[in-house]
Amino acid sequence: MSEQRIPLLIASGGLLCLLLQLVLSMTDSPARRAQMVAQRVAIESVYLRSEKRAERLAQRLNQAMAAGDQSKLQAELDSASQSDPDIVEIGVVDHDLSVVASSEKTQVGKRITGHAEELLRKAVEAGFSRKVEASPQNQRVILAVPVTGQPGSSGLLYLVLTTADMEDGLGRVVTTVQPQRVPTWLTIGLGILGVGVALAMWVLGDRKREKQAMIVQEVAEQMAMGHFETRLTPVEVPAFAAIAERLNMMADQAQLLQQTQIEGTAHTSRMAQELQDAQIVQQTLMPDVRRISRGALQLCGVYRSASKLSGDWWHYYPLDEHRTMLVMADVVGHGIGSAVVGAMAYGCAQNLHQEQGAKLRPELLLQRLNHAIGATMRGKWTMSCFAAIIDIKECQITFASGAHAFPLLFRHRETNKPFIPLVAAGSPLGSSDGAKFVANTQPFEAGDILICYTDGLIEAQNGNGDQFGDKRVRHTVQRGSNRNVEEICEMLIGEVSRFVGSAELEDDQTLVVARHGSPSYVGA
Repeated sequence: MSEQRIPLLIASGGLLCLLLQLVLSMTDSPARRAQMVAQRVAIESVYLRSEKRAERLAQRLNQAMAAGDQSKLQAELDSASQSDPDIVEIGVVDHDLSVVASSEKTQVGKRITGHAEELLRKAVEAGFSRKVEASPQNQRVILAVPVTGQPGSSGLLYLVLTTADMEDGLGRVVTTVQPQRVPTWLTIGLGILGVGVALAMWVLGDRKREKQAMIVQEVAEQMAMGHFETRLTPVEVPAFAAIAERLNMMADQAQLLQQTQIEGTAHTSRMAQELQDAQIVQQTLMPDVRRISRGALQLCGVYRSASKLSGDWWHYYPLDEHRTMLVMADVVGHGIGSAVVGAMAYGCAQNLHQEQGAKLRPELLLQRLNHAIGATMRGKWTMSCFAAIIDIKECQITFASGAHAFPLLFRHRETNKPFIPLVAAGSPLGSSDGAKFVANTQPFEAGDILICYTDGLIEAQNGNGDQFGDKRVRHTVQRGSNRNVEEICEMLIGEVSRFVGSAELEDDQTLVVARHGSPSYVGA
């Protein structure tokens, strides 16, 4: 687990505690729980008691109805109403829902209305069957019980009971015996503590990284001034461990070069060998094979240096089965200084790929490289860079640029304007700590070709001072669009060599060609 994830997890835990307390305060108050428990218990208790009373009362009412004694029927209802405080209304209706007798004497002889009407109608339609209905919102229990009288006559005894008094009493009891919840102060305290600890860790982590960046900056400045005996211990700067290893490797080779130069002309051959070794180290910034295949994606890169050491480099980083990140960079100038900056940037990119994995994005890579170069070089060296994620499953390219020469995208299905420059706004890396980088997206279908290069290729001059230019790049690629990536690279480099002739290279040249699918697939 990385250092950045630990504060994030702690902060998430703190926010979760605060959110939990908010939810509990809104939905799980003791009063609300007491009300719900009281409602449920009151309804069950009132219903059970009223059902037994209704059965006994129905038997007495059967006798009164059989005898046709209306006064006895009314007396039984009045007695039941007075003896049970839960009864709001009690009465008997016939098959027309007309009130035969009722505790509400004004209802006698009229059609039933009020709370019991709907339930009694259902009971009559069901053949004078027993029905019950509970309404917690209205604090009511309505019960309908069939009664019989003289042959051929029948009715329904109905009771409307209230649960309000019992709910109030139960609510007070339940509130006093509610189980203790986690104290509010403890939940809020844990939440605030988690967020505070996370913020503190972030601040300390940033200060730690800044301190490590200062150490890297001091060592890089010492090396840039020629003090190649200076070394970085990766353990001291864990956030920049990959950069430290690259700087140390480059310093070793540069120190050997210095030593060879001091020994004089007698060791010229040895100096040439050391320069060759340093160039081998430079080559480690490129993939160890010229042609790379990742499923339907084909890559080929070519590098030509104007001196033994330079700041050009490119590499590819597998993100998952279908996505590959391509990075090309060009440090301003060439020689030992450019090589040191290029090696540092390469190490930072490697470190970021190991840290982010499949979550790595082009704009994030440029932002981190910009910060690393700016923090260590302080504007003394800058670097252009292009980063793109090639997704062969979604058939698209997502790219960002830091003032790099715009790559060209050849769309093989287009006939009028097959080339699209991949333009993205961005400053040179290391020129401004607050630089912003925005990613753009273009389709990359089967048969399409991506051509990336440093400005040393298109700015190569012949004896007359004319530049090769991107028009010649487009013409060459279109002419060889049915060939594989390695052949296209050879064609381009050959055209540049023929154009330049005997003139010496003034800048490093790096070229990478990527194709979605093979030429045979395109022809199909």
